[in-house]
Amino acid sequence: MEPPTILIVDDDPGIRETVGEILAFEGYRVRTAPDVELALGVLATEPIHVVLLDMRIAGGGGGDLVRQVRRRPSPPRIVILSAAVDAEQWAQEIAADGCIEKPFGLEDFLVEVARLCQPDYPSTLAS
Repeated sequence: MEPPTILIVDDDPGIRETVGEILAFEGYRVRTAPDVELALGVLATEPIHVVLLDMRIAGGGGGDLVRQVRRRPSPPRIVILSAAVDAEQWAQEIAADGCIEKPFGLEDFLVEVARLCQPDYPSTLAS
């Protein structure tokens, strides 16, 4: 069975690289994109299980990406990955499946990603 594929959408190349290396080391397939346009390109070409999304990205922002992704059949889980003070509020507004605040603890981050890759894992932000 193929490992889950995680798409990291963040305009900070250091974050994309570091988080990508961590996830790859843990056995995930990793794709990255710095903006909405490239993220949509990745989503159009291969199945993605989880999108780790910084809401403040170029090309329309994270909200625009979420709206477009949600229109797709079987959309991936979307998790806000942000240092913004109001990250969890944003996540709730867009009905994200979770919110991981930067900086994050490595162990907690990996546990959350593993849970999100499970098909029956409920949203951490469910009302």
